[in-house]
Amino acid sequence: MDKPKILIAGAGIGGLATGIALAQRGFKPVVLERASSLEEVGAGIQLSANACHVLKSLDVLPLIRDAAVAPKRIEFRHFRTGGRLFSAPLGLVHRLAFGSPYFHIHRADLQQALAKRLHQLAPNALQLGTEIDSVTSGADCVEVRCVDRSQYRGHLLIGADGVRSAVRQQCFPSVSQPEWTGNYAWRTLIPSSVLGENFMAKQATVFVGPGRHMVLYYVRGGRWMNVVGVVESEQPCDLDSWSAKAPWQAFQKDFQGWHPMVERVVNAVDKEQCYRWDLYRRSPMPTWHNERVVLLGDAAHATLPFIAQGAALALEDALVLARCLDRYSDPETALTHFEQARMFRCHNIQARADHNMSLYHGDESQLATNFTAQMRAPSHYNFMAGVYRYKANNVTI
Repeated sequence: MDKPKILIAGAGIGGLATGIALAQRGFKPVVLERASSLEEVGAGIQLSANACHVLKSLDVLPLIRDAAVAPKRIEFRHFRTGGRLFSAPLGLVHRLAFGSPYFHIHRADLQQALAKRLHQLAPNALQLGTEIDSVTSGADCVEVRCVDRSQYRGHLLIGADGVRSAVRQQCFPSVSQPEWTGNYAWRTLIPSSVLGENFMAKQATVFVGPGRHMVLYYVRGGRWMNVVGVVESEQPCDLDSWSAKAPWQAFQKDFQGWHPMVERVVNAVDKEQCYRWDLYRRSPMPTWHNERVVLLGDAAHATLPFIAQGAALALEDALVLARCLDRYSDPETALTHFEQARMFRCHNIQARADHNMSLYHGDESQLATNFTAQMRAPSHYNFMAGVYRYKANNVTI
């Protein structure tokens, strides 16, 4: 018997990965993306072993090797003195410990690789320029109508359309809106050649200080430096898009007086390529599914960028959900097993990301103590080891 058609809202990392995982199992995925093209927006992301396990299962890992960078370590440094507060090995150590590599990659490069792999399996799956207008979920199917008046009918609708999910707003009306975290984020890319060959080793360097932190690492084969600065604020900047530009002078002011490496980065930025957006979180939801509609990724469990697991969780969701749908023909049964397999882990990682903000943004007098006592604690190591060794392809469903 032929597998049914599955509708997926959103062609981000989670939506495309879900389409691939479903197509591998004989389903007919249709990915509805409101944008008219997959543009190069977003920042660099970190792919730890648990994420790379999924990419390996999707046969995407070979497609990103030229764009990805394998860092040798991660270092946390004092915002003013540059003194090393904590360091952890990555590279070969991470691969041997957890069975897959640790990569840095630009989000757009991963998205393009996922789109290419989906096209190989299901050439007509991706439908661009299809913004969802309404959703009707019935006993036997779900129907979607789009702003362009196109209509789609499927066995199920998967909402993988981000923290501001239109699917969630329509199908889970009682769920509270995303909450502003009290943080906004800067992002930009700098050609590595501008900073110089010996500016920084192939690693992730995180400068931490009172009320803010900056993350630096290479992407695109090392040709570009990815820069993300997260800043606490009393008021949101009212920018809710990765493509919203903001004045370079404000970026400079936020990190004025920081270590010379940070100031050098800020001064090297193309002043027309500064982007800033507000960071939102979701309170844990009691359920991610309603009739024939289910949420995954940021739509279900948006996570703060203090644990580098947002993309990984979306990838894990994609593979586990596809496995559940393949094993259980009844939608309610499949979606219940999906939640049981995923919810505890996702909520735990959300909570740890919230907790880590106090480490990254601690008072100056507490920074060394925080990193010495907490980042080196056996409980922290054991938690992160559990995060990294997770294999979505093997988890019990």
